[in-house]
Amino acid sequence: LLHKRATEDSGVSGISVWLESHCSTHTWPEEKFFSFDAYSCKDFDPFKCIELVIDWFDVSYASIIDTERYIGHMAKIRVFEYKDGELIEKGKLGEEKIKRIEKKR
Repeated sequence: LLHKRATEDSGVSGISVWLESHCSTHTWPEEKFFSFDAYSCKDFDPFKCIELVIDWFDVSYASIIDTERYIGHMAKIRVFEYKDGELIEKGKLGEEKIKRIEKKR
């Protein structure tokens, strides 16, 4: 499915549905910006996808969020920044860190 916005300079939005997964993209050429989302129900190497998208679209800068979802468990979220040819991990969410809180009453 692909949809082009009304004006000539506008971008496109598209979705590709696979057997148990999908990807979507939205483009804003006037801003030199696009978003790309991939969702997989199978084992998936996000780094292969990141490399492919960076190479295919000649990306110079990207902010990337990788989310692993589990049934009955907290999601794991990693945040990356790509610039100057380097993929830098900026942080992780969902890692268990326990802090004991003592009640004062």
